Amino acid sequence: MPDRAAAMVRSPDRFGLIVGAMKCGTTSLFNYLAAHPQVAPCRTKEPNFFSADDFSPDGRERYFALWDWDPDLHKIAIEASVNYAKIPTKANCADRIAQFSDVDFRFIYCMRNPIDRIESHAYHGLYAGWTRPLEEGVSDHMLDVSRYAMQIDAYVRRFGREKILLLVLEDFQRAPAEQFRRVCEFLEIDPGFALTDLGIHNRATDHYSERLLWRRLRAIEPLRRASNLIPPMMRRAILRSTGRKIGVRKRLTRSERAEITRALRGDLARLRSEYEIDATAAWGIEIQ
Repeated sequence: MPDRAAAMVRSPDRFGLIVGAMKCGTTSLFNYLAAHPQVAPCRTKEPNFFSADDFSPDGRERYFALWDWDPDLHKIAIEASVNYAKIPTKANCADRIAQFSDVDFRFIYCMRNPIDRIESHAYHGLYAGWTRPLEEGVSDHMLDVSRYAMQIDAYVRRFGREKILLLVLEDFQRAPAEQFRRVCEFLEIDPGFALTDLGIHNRATDHYSERLLWRRLRAIEPLRRASNLIPPMMRRAILRSTGRKIGVRKRLTRSERAEITRALRGDLARLRSEYEIDATAAWGIEIQ
């Protein structure tokens, strides 16, 4: 049996966690970073280790084993579990991560126009089978995921502001090389690495939802983990061939957008005052 100490040498000692927000470019950023030679990407993009019901701080070796880590090559291990920024549904992920007190964690939190994010969230959830159409209203959960300041707070309290990099998706789309360089500098990997694949991944453009049987099968934990290993393009092909086509409204009405802005106003004000992300400058949202 391999020596335990030798095995630990082959385990990551620095982690970069893309913690959210959902539908804000996290998949694209993960794929960009996975191409960097100094980065070890998690074999499963979203392991959801710290949000799982069976989480235990004693499972750290199981967590470390999710990476093919080469200490002679890699400087940081990355994953991108957006469930880590879904307070209050997943309320204590930052606290759980902090239990690995001897590990160096850095966090990247991505944002976009929160109303656009909600539209994408709703449509994505429809074909995945876990949300309702916009015609039935915007859920509290969708609003909470768009309360960016609230989600960031949990990580600032536990790890300090200097451990968290805030990214705006629209800025990344306008200047990907510049923004990617910021990410590399934050993670302390070579910022001179040039991006080649600038496509946006995981767009919510499929028009199919899972059949109930397929959804129930994927709820079985071993099958769910196995399904996450299927490449996204293949998963979409399976969904098209086994799912049912959906046709629903994808956009919020003007009055719905105004109502959501009112609901998010306090959080957006704090996002500006405490985290220097101005919703008016970034997304044209007036919060006065």
